[in-house]
Amino acid sequence: MVVITGRIEASPGGRRELCQALLKWAEDTRRVGGGEAHLAEDLECAHVLWLIASFPTQEALEHHARTATFGRLVGAIELLAMSDLLGAGGHQFRFRELRQLAATGLRSRDHGENIP
Repeated sequence: MVVITGRIEASPGGRRELCQALLKWAEDTRRVGGGEAHLAEDLECAHVLWLIASFPTQEALEHHARTATFGRLVGAIELLAMSDLLGAGGHQFRFRELRQLAATGLRSRDHGENIP
């Protein structure tokens, strides 16, 4: 199983639309994306949103990162967030970097190894 975690800081005025995009992404990920997805709001900082998702294999995550579902989420983050960070297998990326890396397979930028 491959688990990803994400932290997204909504821009002023962008939180509502970003939440809608995240909810749609989570629903699509569970329904057709082959994974599980859960969302949370930071209780200390309401404009910070968290996600955790799991996929049965690295290949399933790579496939998901290439889908229109993930692409729409990346687009929403680019427009509506001040910052974003995604963690997978001990590595940290921006959401758009994960999408770009998935095109060639998720490899460590330093060691050329698969993300566990």
